[in-house]
Amino acid sequence: MPRVLSAQSAHGETLAAELFTGVAFSLRTPLVVDLAGERHVIRAHWSTRPFEDAPYYSYRVARASVGRELAAEMLHHKLYLENPVPPIDRLEVSHGYNEPMFDVATRAEGFHWRFGIGLVIAHPEGAIAGREVGPLRTRLARGSLLVPNVALHALGGLGVQRRW
Repeated sequence: MPRVLSAQSAHGETLAAELFTGVAFSLRTPLVVDLAGERHVIRAHWSTRPFEDAPYYSYRVARASVGRELAAEMLHHKLYLENPVPPIDRLEVSHGYNEPMFDVATRAEGFHWRFGIGLVIAHPEGAIAGREVGPLRTRLARGSLLVPNVALHALGGLGVQRRW
């Protein structure tokens, strides 16, 4: 056991860069469309389509020491509305339901527990009430969209790390 501890102290810091792809499974959430004071709530069914249009991806840069990791991460999530109903003709957030985050992770018995905080930067596109939406607007002429999302993400990828 002393050899393991001395090896960890000699190489106590690690810098890592990782790139992932995968898929997400979104729960049905309320999509709220407010047009000219008229509110429409739709129970949205979303799909990911990870390899259509812009790919689904994530990348992370992390610095770790014994038992703890600090990371900056970016997840490029994609949403396609599968059940549009009037006034929505078509809606997708496929060029980014982007989530830049800062994470803290701890290691315990082969598991990583990660807690992060970040933003959602959405790029909706589509047609609502016969008018084009997007690509960089969440505000509609005389209205707005509320696009919440709760999803389970399954990711796999490659990474490199350097001990120092």
